[in-house]
Amino acid sequence: MATKEINKLVRKMKSIYDGDPWYGDSIQKKLQNITPEIALERPIPDAHCIAELLAHIISWRELLNKRLQGEDAFSVSQQESFNWTRFDPDPETMWDSLLKALDKNQQQIISQLKQEDDALLNQKVAQRSYNYRYLIKGIMEHDIYHLGQIALLRKHGVK
Repeated sequence: MATKEINKLVRKMKSIYDGDPWYGDSIQKKLQNITPEIALERPIPDAHCIAELLAHIISWRELLNKRLQGEDAFSVSQQESFNWTRFDPDPETMWDSLLKALDKNQQQIISQLKQEDDALLNQKVAQRSYNYRYLIKGIMEHDIYHLGQIALLRKHGVK
């Protein structure tokens, strides 16, 4: 059922996730070859580690996914969103769990969006002051912003 604008947003979300975006590496490419050790490293004092950033990215994507599924009360706690242990408390397996959660989330969002038409984009998101167009675009911008942080941590971390 997806219509013209929804299809454009789906293509852009796919490009950011595992395509060839204009700005550089996709999320999937940037996360390649990261081990649990690297994901938990803190090469920049007082900065979040890669695992925390990925947990945060997933948390905000969950907000979009839950809202698309009609769960209007679902919310995200900014502080809790960086907690990777909610995905898997074992440092040895947490990275794989985070990657699987991200992939599942991507599939769910794309599937949900393909069921919608462009009218969704003008609908106000429950308990928010903005519409779905703003939320969807914001999630993509949020992903890119934190992808830049992950790239910086990778550059300064374990080689």
